[in-house]
Amino acid sequence: MILEALAVLALAAVGVYALGGLLLRMAGLLTILAGLGATALGGGATGLLVAALGIPLWLLGRWVYGARHGAYRSPLAGLLLGLAPARLDPVRRRRG
Repeated sequence: MILEALAVLALAAVGVYALGGLLLRMAGLLTILAGLGATALGGGATGLLVAALGIPLWLLGRWVYGARHGAYRSPLAGLLLGLAPARLDPVRRRRG
């Protein structure tokens, strides 16, 4: 039973590593678009708050991509994540 639970956890970890960046980027993008759409339809500040919550999701997805590949694919993500301390930036840590 314990071995099965560990196998499920290992499979989940591999899935998060393999698809986590993509899922986080898509969830962030959809959250941003939903918030902006709600704002455009008269949602006011609530829609802007939802859009603002999508930005960290998108950035976290880009961070995971950078950790896996050693480079950011998006110049905007590279600029924003480059503002973080070097110990939190996986791309700068790889380059030295």
